[in-house]
Amino acid sequence: MKKGESSVVFDETNEVLAIRWKDNALVTVFTNHGTIEPFANARRYDGKEKAYTNNKIPNTIAQYNKHMGGVDLHDNALANYRIALRSKKWWWPLFTNLLGNMMVNA
Repeated sequence: MKKGESSVVFDETNEVLAIRWKDNALVTVFTNHGTIEPFANARRYDGKEKAYTNNKIPNTIAQYNKHMGGVDLHDNALANYRIALRSKKWWWPLFTNLLGNMMVNA
């Protein structure tokens, strides 16, 4: 696939939409809520032309990019303040992850 191209598959029995879009890498999204149209414009830098171009982006991916900020901030903060205590207990990683989530949310 060339940059900016997309392909779509819809599974009617499970009502799942699969979208694959080529940006710098392949982006694959599965959704049961959302559509591919209307297409949005994404401003991307083209290294070959050394200029910015407008690419068509499926609506589902544009909505994801628009609303993903909080999750990324939470994951970043969780990685920065990870609790690094080791144990052989099976429940310890679950407990430390829960404790880390509580600290980041606070």
